[in-house]
Formats: sequence, structure tokens, C-alpha cells
Amino acid sequence: MKIKILVLLMTMVTVALHAQTFTVLHSFDDTDGNRPSGGLVAVGNKLYGTTLTTIFSVNADGSDYNVLHTFTGGTNDGYWAQGNLILAGETLYGTTVGGGASGCGTIYSISTNGTSFTVLHSFDSSDQEPQAGLALSSGILYGTTWGEGKIFALNLNVNPPVYTVLHSGDALGASLVISGDKLFGTSYYGGGSGDGVIFSLDVNDTNSFQVLHTFTNNPDGALPVAGMVLGGNTLYGTTTSGGDNGKGSVFSLNLDGGTYTVLYSFTATNSNFDDEDGYEFGANLILHGNKLYGTTVNFGSSSVYDAGYNGTVYSLNTDGSNFKLLYIFADTDDGSHPIASVILSSNLLYGTTQFGGVNGGYGTVYSLELSTPTFTSAVILAQDQEGYIFYSGATYYISNSISISGETVIQGGAVIKYAPGTKITVDVLDCETTSNNPAIFTARDDDTVGVTLSDSTHSPSGYYGDSGLEIDTETAPFVHDIKVYHASWGLNFINTSGYDIDDGVDLTYTAVNVTIQNCGNGIEFGIDNGNNSLCITNLVMSDVGGIATGYMLTGGADHCTFNNVGGLCGDPDGYGFYGFNFSSCTFSNVTLNAFEVDVDGDNNGFHGCSNFGDYDDGGTPDKWLDWVNYFGSDWYLF
Repeated sequence: MKIKILVLLMTMVTVALHAQTFTVLHSFDDTDGNRPSGGLVAVGNKLYGTTLTTIFSVNADGSDYNVLHTFTGGTNDGYWAQGNLILAGETLYGTTVGGGASGCGTIYSISTNGTSFTVLHSFDSSDQEPQAGLALSSGILYGTTWGEGKIFALNLNVNPPVYTVLHSGDALGASLVISGDKLFGTSYYGGGSGDGVIFSLDVNDTNSFQVLHTFTNNPDGALPVAGMVLGGNTLYGTTTSGGDNGKGSVFSLNLDGGTYTVLYSFTATNSNFDDEDGYEFGANLILHGNKLYGTTVNFGSSSVYDAGYNGTVYSLNTDGSNFKLLYIFADTDDGSHPIASVILSSNLLYGTTQFGGVNGGYGTVYSLELSTPTFTSAVILAQDQEGYIFYSGATYYISNSISISGETVIQGGAVIKYAPGTKITVDVLDCETTSNNPAIFTARDDDTVGVTLSDSTHSPSGYYGDSGLEIDTETAPFVHDIKVYHASWGLNFINTSGYDIDDGVDLTYTAVNVTIQNCGNGIEFGIDNGNNSLCITNLVMSDVGGIATGYMLTGGADHCTFNNVGGLCGDPDGYGFYGFNFSSCTFSNVTLNAFEVDVDGDNNGFHGCSNFGDYDDGGTPDKWLDWVNYFGSDWYLF
């Protein structure tokens, strides 16, 4: 195995790091929760989290704090929640260290409105204390236990859920990362020197457990508690001890275990505050672009700001450069010991502290505003991200297909260019765009907008992006004020959760003020569920192969313009439209084919529409001609 050590010089840290806007959103008082140890989940303007005793929600500005559930222990409840929550649709999943049928911890679910709390699994003495959060893939939850060192799966696709132990080993206190069919994680102990390991496990083969790296304390680090984050083919994580200074390290490791790199070794020893940084890590890193964000639980000298050992928030680049302290906790009003990971939404980091605050020291919820970056060249994205902001005025180059978990924010004025055959797949989407300031998705070789890329041919030809924007979600997205050019599909709505997308709730997928031009097809609605609908308003679509395709596509189009379109439905095998209505839409040079207009009488409608310039009756009866002649009156077909 190849190990690289990056030696970096820290610049002097000054009081200026406190100039960033730090806000306490909530101080716990023990009655509404105490000692939050898990990270937050953001959905729109709402934050969800846990304390040891409660599940809560609070608005991103600190208003409307609510206790969704109070843990009481016992057979039908948990107690002592420590791991991060995860969200699927409108359901939160988490773990507790105590409670349940045997008092050894639980896996639970709860709706985001606080109803339907359910213990999905109770641990016993053979696999106790699930301290970490969960990971979800294809309807299966994956996690670890600390007490007996188990890696487990809980299959939600069957009722009741089926629990399976995939592997037994040393203390596993960290959450897992999923890539394809493989799980990646860390163990606190184990390995030749007892300092822990990084491992992988194929979910389809319980005998596939493989040690990718064995920690040796110095120089690589020791005793990893936190989980890792995946960017492309690289894992990033931290250790609580070891490294050059014995205070822990930030590391990276290729997925195949080939190259382990120490990105940064913490010091936390210098009372002169010229290289103070922090130590001890219980929180996962998060990745945004080429920057990692994390927290330390402790901070070196008690002589600085009276900070004591209260923790920090920091950032560094993925190559180990540009380490910065973003905030130092002082324990009074702001909190102390941020043991949980942060999340990034818009330009704000959100997190919790385990102690401190004004209500007796039971912890806080906080936000930290980051300075808006300036860009003089294109940002190249070639690896997956966890939460991401496409900033106004910046150009981004998608050189490889990427997925963005968590919230993706697209600001007006952002330009996203893609290489041939690539795409962006997002989870939770927040369009901070307007009709006067849309975001633009276009080809690598389109020099008319944004920064001209170094490998541009200066003349786009054909279709570049596999999808201009692909949204893989279990909630109903609202896409607005974007323009997409030169993609095989302009927009693609999909769901790969492996179970019913809406859990019995009908969802509406909405696109407003969207332009799709010079694309292979307009919109793909890849949701295999007839209860969901697509609604498009003020959409302009021109020079595309087909307007939309989907499974029994319902919904409607209102005040849309279609010009030079090869057909209504881009795929004759896609079941076409099913009760889909066009209202006050303008059509010109649109070719119609027989399979597109639902000859089975499922009530497709055209109301107040005009200007069909071309059609192909596909050999259907003469009423096709009658239908075309009627275009412009309020009339249902068949």
C-alpha cells in the first residue's frame, strides 16, 4: 500500500475567524432535549435532529422549535439517541443506544410531522449499542453496533422488516458509506497494532469483509470514531488520535485501498495560538466541491478567548491545503463540544453542540454563515458530493457523471457545463433562481455563456449531457427558472429507492419557467407509479425529439410553447400520456404519432391550444384529421 504524508504550514489564526456570522438557533433547557450528539437533516427551511432524549424540528432561522418525540425507553421506545438521522420521503430513520425489548437499543422511524413513531428493530445483548447513524440504499438500512461490533442490514421492503447481521468484528462506532453494492467503514479497535482499520464489505457476500487500511498511530493516525464521506473514488475521514502530533489526523483513501494520504495532522498544543487547531473527532466530514468541513470536540489552550476545551469548526481542501479555523466555541452562549457533523445548506453550516448554551448547558443548535467565494475560472466537478451550492456567477464543468446527496442549491446566474455523456443526479433540490436570473445547463463547447473551458471545441454539436438535470427523489421537486441546452434529456425525474416512491401519497412534480432547447428529448418522467403527476407551466421547448415520456403520464401543461418538436411522447413504449391536459399552449411544427394521443379514451385534453404545423396520423382513422381541425377549441379527444 502506498502512503503519502502531506506536510503543510499553517498560517496564523487570528480573532478574524470570529467575524463570520455565528447564530445560536436554539438553546436546550433539558425539558425540550439535552446533549445533542447527532447531526441535523435539512428539508427546505426545516431542520430535524435528535438529543439524547428527544427528536425535534426547528426552522432554519431558529423559529418554531418543536419536540416531535420524547424517548421514554421500554419495550416500545428507545432511549439515548446518538447517531445522525436520515430522511427518505417524509420518514426519518434513526437509532438509540438504549431502550427496546432488551434495553440494548433500537432502530426507529418517525414521520416528519411527528406521527407514526415505530420501533423497527430491538437489539439484544448479542449486538447492542448502535451508536452511529444509518445508511439507506434500495429500501435497506445499514448500520453498525459498538458493543458487539456488528455490521447489520434491516430490509424495509418486507413487512415486518427483516434484520440480518452481515459481519462481526471489533468496535464499530461509525456510520457506513455505500458505493454500489459495497459498504465502507471504520473500526475503533482492531488491526495489527490495535489502532483500528478501514474496511469494505459487499452486501451480497458476508464473506467479503476486507481490510483496506490498518492504522499504525504515527504518522497515519489511530482510533477512528467518525464515519467517512465519499467523493468520486476517494474516501475522506478523521482519526481521534495519532498522526504527527498525536492529536489526530484527516486522511483520504482510494476505494480500492491503493493510496492512503494524511491530509492534515492536528496539533492543539500551542498556547501562543499561532498553530492552534483542535483535536478529538466524533463527527463525519462533509464534502462540498473540493472542500471538506468538520468539527473538533476539543480545543487546545484555556488561555485563548476563555475557550477552554470547547471545540472548533474547520475546513480544508481535499488535497490537504488551506486549513482554516472557521469558528472556536466559547462554551457560554454559543455552546461547546460539537460532537456531531455539520450540514451545508445554501451558504450556511448548521450543527449542534453537546454542551453549553444559555439554558443550563444542555447544548445548542447553531448556524455559521460562510463567506461567498469568488471564481475566476471554472470549477471542475468529477466526483460525487454531499450537499452542494452552484453559486451565482460561477461556471461549473461536469467532467464525469456525479451524484449529489443531501440538498443541492442552484443559484440564479450559475452556469453548468457538461462533457459528452455526463449528468448531474441530485436528491433534494432548491432552485434559488428567478425569471430574470435563471441558471443555465449547457454543453462543454458552448462559449456563449460562462467561462470558456480549456478543452472547448467552441462549436457544440449533438447532445452532450445524458440529462441536463436528473432528480432522484422521494419527495415532489419544484424546478423553476432554469435553461437546458444540448442534453439527451432536458429534465429527468426518477426514483431508485426500491420501494413505493410516495408511500401512498400522490405527488406532483412541478417545472415552471423552464427552457429546453436543442435536446434529444424534453422531460423524462421515470417514476413507475401512476399516482404521481407532472405539471409544467410557462415552459419553452424547441428543437427537441419529444415533449415527454413516462409511465401512464398524468398532469398537464399550461401556457407552454412547443416549436420544432418531433412528437408529444418521446418513447412509443413509454405508455405515453394518460389523462394529460394541455391548456393555452402553442404548438408549431410538432409531429404527431398515433401512439401519442391515447386512443384508449383516457381523457387526454387540449384546451385553447393553437398552431399545429405538422402531424402524422400514423394510419389512424380520419378522426385524426378532425381532431387537428378542432385544435383551438376547448375539446377532449375521443
